Amino acid sequence: MCPEGALGPAAGPVQARRSPGLQRGVARGSAWLVMLVALLARVRWRRATQWARRHAYVIVLLSLHTGLLVQGARQSSVTVDEAAHFAAGMYNWQTGDFSLYRVNPPLVRMLGALPAVIAGAELPPRPPRVHVASRPEGLYAEGFAEVNRDNYHQLVFLARLPGILWSLLGALLVYVWARELFGRRCALIGLGLWCLEPNLIAHAQLLTPDLPATVAGLAATYTFWRYLRAPSRKRAVLASVALGIAQLTKFTLLILYPIIIVLWLAFHAGRLRSSVALVAMILAISVVILNAGYGFQGTATRLGDITFVSESFTGEHRPDRAVAPRIVRLGNRLNGTWLGSLPLPVPLNYVRGIDLQRHDFETGLRSYLRGTWQDRGWWYYYLYALWVKLPLGVIALVVWGAADWARRARTEWRDQIAVAVPALAIIGFVSIQTGFTHHLRYVLPAFPFLILLASRVGAAARGRLGTAALVGLLGWTAVSSLRVQPHSLAYFNELAGGPAAGAEHLIDSNLDWGQDLLRLRNWLVDHPRSERLRLAYFGTIDPELVGIEYKLPPPGLAALEPGRYAISVNFIYGLRYRAFNGAKQIVVVEPNDYTHFQQLRPVERIGGSILVFDVTEADIASLRGNPV
Repeated sequence: MCPEGALGPAAGPVQARRSPGLQRGVARGSAWLVMLVALLARVRWRRATQWARRHAYVIVLLSLHTGLLVQGARQSSVTVDEAAHFAAGMYNWQTGDFSLYRVNPPLVRMLGALPAVIAGAELPPRPPRVHVASRPEGLYAEGFAEVNRDNYHQLVFLARLPGILWSLLGALLVYVWARELFGRRCALIGLGLWCLEPNLIAHAQLLTPDLPATVAGLAATYTFWRYLRAPSRKRAVLASVALGIAQLTKFTLLILYPIIIVLWLAFHAGRLRSSVALVAMILAISVVILNAGYGFQGTATRLGDITFVSESFTGEHRPDRAVAPRIVRLGNRLNGTWLGSLPLPVPLNYVRGIDLQRHDFETGLRSYLRGTWQDRGWWYYYLYALWVKLPLGVIALVVWGAADWARRARTEWRDQIAVAVPALAIIGFVSIQTGFTHHLRYVLPAFPFLILLASRVGAAARGRLGTAALVGLLGWTAVSSLRVQPHSLAYFNELAGGPAAGAEHLIDSNLDWGQDLLRLRNWLVDHPRSERLRLAYFGTIDPELVGIEYKLPPPGLAALEPGRYAISVNFIYGLRYRAFNGAKQIVVVEPNDYTHFQQLRPVERIGGSILVFDVTEADIASLRGNPV
């Protein structure tokens, strides 16, 4: 062992001689590393730039779509069904109980409510009592809004954000499928139509299942189509997952099961045996996913042990609604049969939700079309609604694209079936439910397939004239949609007279769904008056929650007084519904309570759903037949 300091004189110079070399080595290595990182970054940046240039139109359209949705989600007040979905989603998360609002599957509302759960939203202290035939979600939604009154609409905005992601996914699916079918030019047209179609914009910014079901139905059909074109286990699993998720969004998508059977027969005619096992696997896995979405609650319950309320499942005819409007007969037509001993393959609340929805359709509700009310609906209601609610440019493109594609029936007939059958099946399935006809959104899942048909025009438009016609129709669609933004829910096309004439054709969620309460508040701030506002608002939250002081106008022409009135369009056109009276009480607005306002000219239209009137003595005298 060397004495301390023995190597001292030699060690110092050696270390001193090595240090500059080490430093130079480190410096050179660092320089090479920086150059390598810079080179890789340059290559990656160049690739990213090239990718962005190739997909510039896609990026621009998706960015525009996102901006429109965020704007609408921020400015619109909570809509009628949306309030119940929000509260039920919170209830599902915090209790694990799926019985509340069972007429809709829970996936969409639970995804929407998740940000509010994280943000710490509260539940009302008293849980709802849910019976077989009860629908307590509306009252529960009011209690939920009250306990979160200080930040309710901020929570609603958070709950709407997942809907924007759903819509972006739908846009990309349309783009990808149209590109595989027709090419990139057609894909860009399909993407543009999705991003600018006003009905899709309207529902993508809401916490309701209509747009997510539209996207999920598209995804299930697209993935199954890809499986049919090149069968494999991987594609079969993907198709089954998409089909199962679709069943967790909306009951309407039960129609997907017969649709995929039809597609399977069309694509695999003559070789069914070789694919039957994979198709059976797709169906089985989708059912497992459906059960998992409900936590397997009530799965395997004996069919004969379930209490039903609809005639379809009870086998009991309900009394005449005019004689006994509130009597509900319970039962089970399968009880005592061999079917009644079978285990339920799906969750109990899933079946009870379908049963309760069937009961609503069998009971029938007053329906409105073109100024006419009747106790049940019209079979052609949704066709008419498409005619007045779709942009005329989109209608022309759908007809043009479908006509051109039909000429290639010999070579592309299987792909045509994959696009046309879902659209026709969804519209047809909804149209035969004539117990009531209220909402265009029921056929929203058909929209992606109509857009795919319209995108075909990109390959059909030839020559200068064809290109000019295509550009003109696309431009017309864009202008028609953007001119009503952010009031897309109230969109009506030019042939229908636009949003101002919308109530002459359709009401309810097609025009007035309670979306303009915040806009009314802002307008009142800018146009103050000393007297108290008389307000009849169609919605499920008290206007006082957003800071509006008001009282409910007295019903009928005889009680009309001078002053400022704000009346929801639905009430002006005779929709029977409950409303808040300004004293934290709920009353029922009867069909003729406010129809006399149709004869007055409003001083302001708030969005598309609330009309403001400054009623004078002269107006009252004129309405009563005594003009001054």
